Amino acid sequence: MLSLSLRRPSALRIDTHHRTATEADSTHDPDSSHHRLTQSRIVGHEPAQFARGADALLSLAMHRDAGVRPLRGTVDTGETVTVATRVLVVWVLFSCRVEEVTRTDDGASFRYVTLPGHPEEGEETFTLRLLPNGDVQLDIVANARPTGALVRALGPIAMALQRRATKRYLDALESLAD
Repeated sequence: MLSLSLRRPSALRIDTHHRTATEADSTHDPDSSHHRLTQSRIVGHEPAQFARGADALLSLAMHRDAGVRPLRGTVDTGETVTVATRVLVVWVLFSCRVEEVTRTDDGASFRYVTLPGHPEEGEETFTLRLLPNGDVQLDIVANARPTGALVRALGPIAMALQRRATKRYLDALESLAD
């Protein structure tokens, strides 16, 4: 069930939601009803910017600076991450499970799948790469579909919100890597 509130979620509500999400199974099963959103941007031009960007990506600082508040969990394989964000006038509380995390000298990435109660069913992958020419590139790929009647009814508005969130991630990491 989608968790919406006019007030910022309380610690008790966050803990209850996180505990329930941690016990849940992912429902992600990609098919033709999932929409795919891919965006990339050069966010830096040197190894030091890559290192700062990788730290920001894997600590969820990018999410925080994009307006998605990490509340519980860490970017570790198998971990559940619970976040809250404000959409228009309501707070949305949701969780994802981290499925894969990678960090090398020239790459950092993680992929998560949504858990029940998330506004979308699907997965999102964030990949930061130090390219041979020294540029630092962030790639974001989302493969998802809306869940629940309310989110489905929003149709194009929900897609615009997803594109806006992706742009905010790109902006945030560019700033954090600088």
